[in-house]
Amino acid sequence: MKKIQSKAAEIAKRYLSGKLVVVQFLGGCSAFAFRTAVAYFTTYKFHLPNWDIVLSYTLASNLSYIATWSIGYIVAFRKDYHRVKRPMWPDVVRLQIIEQTPNLVTLVPSALFGLALINNAGISPMVSTNLASWFGPQKVLNLCAAIISNATKKAWVDKTWSPAAITRRILQRGKSSQPVPRSQTCNQNRASTLERSSVTKSGRLLRIGITIIIMIAATEFAIGIYHLTHQGRGSGITEPISALLLVTGICLASRAMKNIDSPGRVTKRTYLFLSGIAIIVLLTLLAFYLGVYHLAHHGVRSATIELLSTSLLATAIYLVLRAWDDLRIAEVPRMRAHAWARILCIASVGALILAGIAYAAVHSPA
Repeated sequence: MKKIQSKAAEIAKRYLSGKLVVVQFLGGCSAFAFRTAVAYFTTYKFHLPNWDIVLSYTLASNLSYIATWSIGYIVAFRKDYHRVKRPMWPDVVRLQIIEQTPNLVTLVPSALFGLALINNAGISPMVSTNLASWFGPQKVLNLCAAIISNATKKAWVDKTWSPAAITRRILQRGKSSQPVPRSQTCNQNRASTLERSSVTKSGRLLRIGITIIIMIAATEFAIGIYHLTHQGRGSGITEPISALLLVTGICLASRAMKNIDSPGRVTKRTYLFLSGIAIIVLLTLLAFYLGVYHLAHHGVRSATIELLSTSLLATAIYLVLRAWDDLRIAEVPRMRAHAWARILCIASVGALILAGIAYAAVHSPA
């Protein structure tokens, strides 16, 4: 019995992270609180139809889980990432993709289950949303996705196991008893090649991000001139100013990334970079708000352009932050200053999305 317990503990330690389990639990608590609150307000305050109620609490549940998970992950593992000198933000995105991709399959069955409980069983939306989330076959898939994400983190960061080695062992089983050895010289050459390509990769990511932002700025400026000449004075003034601010923000960020020195402390270039990124983030949030506003007031064309601009700007911000991480991988304060900057970005986007959904639901015509 003791051998079985010790073996189980060894397997759990190799493939699971206790801190990440706590982070996932806190994400589940946040999802419970947000979906219950949204169900209450959409039912008893805004008196929305049942379909709108189900859609609202489903979106609130998933978005609040992602936001809480991301914040908790950054806070819990920033020291581990600094120790192994690995950028954190790409792992946050990729682990959430791994965990949420299977969960997308369960959104529709869970929403239909909750709607059936409201319409057929007469259960309150506050209760039906939690019953639909906690029970049903989809919960097994949710738990499996969480375990896979947890195990992937242990492989990427803690290096307690290697998915590639296990895959090679499975493929080579029956063909050869010994894996193909790799010489130490090849590993050293590969490490030096990766080190030399880091700067090249960062420059390529930065160029792509700058290109996206410049294209969006040029488009906004042209649309602003069109509105200004067609009796759209408000948009005609706002859009050129937004375009100029976008160019200013990316110029500040790219200027800060030239000739980076003193990687062990925060310099003026760090504050210059964060200022540029802050300008772009604020304009991204403004574009999202205007997109939701126009969508709720039958401005479908404007809403499409603004929401598309929001997604492209978010992509450009990610690319620029990734390039910054690659260049300043040895910076000690990076895990503090950049982590808190990203926490604020995630919290702002999550709050704005929930506010936009509530605003659109309240002000949309019946």
